[in-house]
Amino acid sequence: MTDPLAVAQEIAGIAAEHGHTAELPEPGATLPLSIEVTGPPTVTVVLDGTGPGTGVRDASVTVETVRFTDLEPDEVVPFLRAVYDGTAYVRAVTKWWQFLLPLTPAGYWLVVPMPGGRAYKELVPRMILTPWLSARIGKGTPG
Repeated sequence: MTDPLAVAQEIAGIAAEHGHTAELPEPGATLPLSIEVTGPPTVTVVLDGTGPGTGVRDASVTVETVRFTDLEPDEVVPFLRAVYDGTAYVRAVTKWWQFLLPLTPAGYWLVVPMPGGRAYKELVPRMILTPWLSARIGKGTPG
Protein backbone atom coordinates (compact mmCIF):
# COMPACT_ATOMS: atom_id res chain seq x y z
CA MET A 1 0.00 0.00 0.00
CA THR A 2 1.19 3.48 -0.82
CA ASP A 3 0.35 6.72 0.98
CA PRO A 4 -1.80 8.76 -1.45
CA LEU A 5 -0.60 12.15 -0.23
CA ALA A 6 3.04 11.06 -0.60
CA VAL A 7 2.35 10.03 -4.20
CA ALA A 8 0.58 13.37 -4.81
CA GLN A 9 3.60 15.24 -3.43
CA GLU A 10 5.93 13.29 -5.74
CA ILE A 11 3.69 14.13 -8.70
CA ALA A 12 3.79 17.81 -7.74
CA GLY A 13 7.59 17.62 -7.52
CA ILE A 14 7.92 16.16 -11.02
CA ALA A 15 5.53 18.79 -12.36
CA ALA A 16 7.54 21.58 -10.75
CA GLU A 17 10.83 20.21 -12.16
CA HIS A 18 9.35 20.63 -15.63
CA GLY A 19 7.71 24.02 -15.13
CA HIS A 20 4.18 22.76 -14.52
CA THR A 21 1.86 23.01 -11.55
CA ALA A 22 -0.21 20.30 -9.94
CA GLU A 23 -3.46 20.75 -8.05
CA LEU A 24 -2.93 18.78 -4.86
CA PRO A 25 -5.77 17.29 -2.83
CA GLU A 26 -6.60 18.78 0.55
CA PRO A 27 -4.90 17.14 3.55
CA GLY A 28 -7.16 14.41 4.86
CA ALA A 29 -8.81 13.85 1.47
CA THR A 30 -10.04 10.33 0.86
CA LEU A 31 -9.57 8.01 -2.08
CA PRO A 32 -10.10 8.25 -4.95
CA LEU A 33 -7.87 11.29 -5.39
CA SER A 34 -7.52 13.21 -8.63
CA ILE A 35 -4.38 15.25 -9.31
CA GLU A 36 -4.34 17.50 -12.37
CA VAL A 37 -1.08 18.76 -13.85
CA THR A 38 -1.07 21.73 -16.21
CA GLY A 39 0.32 21.13 -19.67
CA PRO A 40 1.37 20.60 -22.21
CA PRO A 41 0.88 17.78 -21.86
CA THR A 42 -2.18 17.97 -19.67
CA VAL A 43 -2.04 15.06 -17.24
CA THR A 44 -4.60 13.75 -14.78
CA VAL A 45 -3.69 11.11 -12.22
CA VAL A 46 -6.40 9.26 -10.32
CA LEU A 47 -5.29 7.28 -7.27
CA ASP A 48 -7.75 4.72 -5.94
CA GLY A 49 -8.00 2.24 -3.08
CA THR A 50 -10.43 -0.22 -1.63
CA GLY A 51 -11.79 1.52 1.44
CA PRO A 52 -11.18 4.00 4.23
CA GLY A 53 -7.75 3.90 5.80
CA THR A 54 -6.15 1.96 2.97
CA GLY A 55 -3.36 3.16 0.77
CA VAL A 56 -3.34 3.50 -2.98
CA ARG A 57 -4.07 0.18 -4.67
CA ASP A 58 -4.17 1.26 -8.31
CA ALA A 59 -3.89 4.35 -10.45
CA SER A 60 -4.84 5.66 -13.85
CA VAL A 61 -3.07 8.38 -15.78
CA THR A 62 -4.55 10.39 -18.64
CA VAL A 63 -1.99 12.09 -20.88
CA GLU A 64 -3.74 14.64 -23.09
CA THR A 65 -6.67 12.50 -24.25
CA VAL A 66 -5.14 9.04 -23.77
CA ARG A 67 -6.04 7.08 -20.63
CA PHE A 68 -3.73 4.46 -19.16
CA THR A 69 -5.49 2.34 -16.54
CA ASP A 70 -4.39 -0.12 -13.88
CA LEU A 71 -0.96 1.30 -13.17
CA GLU A 72 0.68 0.13 -9.97
CA PRO A 73 1.03 3.08 -7.55
CA ASP A 74 4.83 2.80 -7.56
CA GLU A 75 4.84 3.05 -11.37
CA VAL A 76 3.09 6.44 -11.48
CA VAL A 77 6.24 8.46 -10.77
CA PRO A 78 8.47 6.68 -13.36
CA PHE A 79 5.57 6.91 -15.84
CA LEU A 80 5.31 10.69 -15.38
CA ARG A 81 9.10 11.07 -15.60
CA ALA A 82 9.02 9.30 -18.97
CA VAL A 83 6.26 11.62 -20.18
CA TYR A 84 7.93 14.83 -19.00
CA ASP A 85 11.52 13.81 -19.80
CA GLY A 86 10.54 13.26 -23.43
CA THR A 87 10.97 9.50 -23.73
CA ALA A 88 7.26 8.92 -24.40
CA TYR A 89 6.52 8.80 -28.12
CA VAL A 90 3.75 8.24 -30.63
CA ARG A 91 4.00 5.72 -33.44
CA ALA A 92 1.65 4.87 -36.25
CA VAL A 93 -0.42 1.73 -36.30
CA THR A 94 1.64 -0.40 -38.65
CA LYS A 95 0.30 -3.95 -38.59
CA TRP A 96 -2.61 -4.68 -40.88
CA TRP A 97 -4.66 -6.37 -38.14
CA GLN A 98 -4.38 -3.31 -35.87
CA PHE A 99 -6.61 -1.46 -38.33
CA LEU A 100 -9.36 -3.97 -37.50
CA LEU A 101 -9.60 -3.09 -33.80
CA PRO A 102 -13.31 -2.72 -33.04
CA LEU A 103 -14.81 0.75 -32.84
CA THR A 104 -11.42 2.41 -33.17
CA PRO A 105 -10.40 4.27 -36.29
CA ALA A 106 -6.88 3.63 -37.50
CA GLY A 107 -4.50 5.82 -35.62
CA TYR A 108 -1.43 5.80 -33.44
CA TRP A 109 -0.01 4.28 -30.27
CA LEU A 110 1.17 6.44 -27.39
CA VAL A 111 4.09 4.48 -25.94
CA VAL A 112 5.54 5.28 -22.51
CA PRO A 113 8.78 3.37 -21.90
CA MET A 114 9.39 2.28 -18.31
CA PRO A 115 12.55 1.24 -16.49
CA GLY A 116 13.48 -2.38 -17.09
CA GLY A 117 12.49 -2.39 -20.76
CA ARG A 118 8.73 -2.50 -20.20
CA ALA A 119 6.37 0.00 -21.82
CA TYR A 120 2.76 1.09 -21.51
CA LYS A 121 0.98 1.48 -24.84
CA GLU A 122 -2.49 2.83 -25.61
CA LEU A 123 -4.26 3.46 -28.89
CA VAL A 124 -4.73 7.09 -29.98
CA PRO A 125 -7.38 7.48 -32.68
CA ARG A 126 -6.25 9.82 -35.46
CA MET A 127 -9.17 12.16 -34.72
CA ILE A 128 -7.95 13.10 -31.23
CA LEU A 129 -4.29 13.87 -31.88
CA THR A 130 -3.44 16.99 -29.92
CA PRO A 131 -0.50 19.25 -30.80
CA TRP A 132 1.57 17.65 -28.00
CA LEU A 133 0.83 14.12 -29.28
CA SER A 134 1.46 15.15 -32.91
CA ALA A 135 4.87 16.55 -31.98
CA ARG A 136 5.91 13.11 -30.67
CA ILE A 137 5.09 11.04 -33.75
CA GLY A 138 8.14 8.99 -34.65
CA LYS A 139 10.31 10.46 -31.84
CA GLY A 140 10.96 7.14 -30.08
CA THR A 141 12.21 3.74 -30.97
CA PRO A 142 9.61 1.27 -32.21
CA GLY A 143 9.07 -1.62 -29.84
